[in-house]
Amino acid sequence: MARFVVGSVDSLPPGAQRRVVINRRPLASFNVDGHYYALKDVCPHQGAALSDGVVRRKVSARQAGAYRYEPEHCFVRCPRHGWEYSLESGESGYDSERDRVRAFEATVQSGEQLSAGPFVAETVAISVQDDYVVVEM
Repeated sequence: MARFVVGSVDSLPPGAQRRVVINRRPLASFNVDGHYYALKDVCPHQGAALSDGVVRRKVSARQAGAYRYEPEHCFVRCPRHGWEYSLESGESGYDSERDRVRAFEATVQSGEQLSAGPFVAETVAISVQDDYVVVEM
């Protein structure tokens, strides 16, 4: 599996979220108290950017007035219609595969680890034809 750099740790401080595009795929990246998350940046409901949403902690209740705060479970709320998705799994509060966003593993690695490779640059065929430089993609 290929690795892509989202940015330095300083560029995504605790509480920050932002959109990044990797291989033409928009991703929403989040730092919640030093825990990093990445989701596909498209709400499956109507395509809103989840990177513009609000991050919330889980609150549940077995009965009225008996609230349970679960700060270890974080969700992003879609800015358009309020649908919520787990930052860890991409699952919504509904029990449906259709109502889920793809989640990606996000880690912090030292610059030494990233520079060690192996990295492979994609190559493109290039040639000269009738005095024009031509690339084949």
